[in-house]
Amino acid sequence: MKIDILTVLPELLESPLNHSIMKRAQEKNLLTVRMFNLRKWAINDYGQVDDYQYGGGAGMVMMCEPLANASTACLPSGMPSMMSVAVYPIEVIQTPKQVTIVAEAFMQVRRIFMDQPQQNIDDVPPGYFGRSVGKWEGDTLVVDSKGFHDRFWFSNGGLPHTPQLHLIERYSRPDLYTLQYEVTIDDPGAYTRPWVSSWTLRWVPDEELPVYFCQDNRP
Repeated sequence: MKIDILTVLPELLESPLNHSIMKRAQEKNLLTVRMFNLRKWAINDYGQVDDYQYGGGAGMVMMCEPLANASTACLPSGMPSMMSVAVYPIEVIQTPKQVTIVAEAFMQVRRIFMDQPQQNIDDVPPGYFGRSVGKWEGDTLVVDSKGFHDRFWFSNGGLPHTPQLHLIERYSRPDLYTLQYEVTIDDPGAYTRPWVSSWTLRWVPDEELPVYFCQDNRP
């Protein structure tokens, strides 16, 4: 069974989906749940997706534009949304000189160079994933990324950013099936100080990423 959910409050659904019978069904591959946060396709910089009711009273009446945008957007999610795997899984391919992250959604590919120095932010062509270089600090992979454009929300909640965005990611593996992800977000054009977010990713052995098509601009 597959369930697609369009919502403006994904955090309220995370708990019931990750516990009890819903969690067991997903672990046994009996259920696949894909969650789409409509604020990612909002029409302004404030993540607005609701409008006033007819008659002038305030209320949660959905705008048409975010719903249309959510179903006609075939663009990469950018960073660090790509790493959230809230909807689609990722695959990590590790070699001595490069770590490659492949996302099922839109067949996104991100490269982390392990043998090259980072460049000045003004010398990096802006993109969805920036330019990433990594190094090992013990068993933790530390990744420095810069060179982003501002044509994407970098979180499912619609948080903005500017081309000054600079990310420091830390990847660690506390056990065989868990990847701990932490990202420090430094963007003086959007925030008064750096801030940190983190989450865990679960490894599913013996799985392969299916081929993803976004046909006719529809995911």
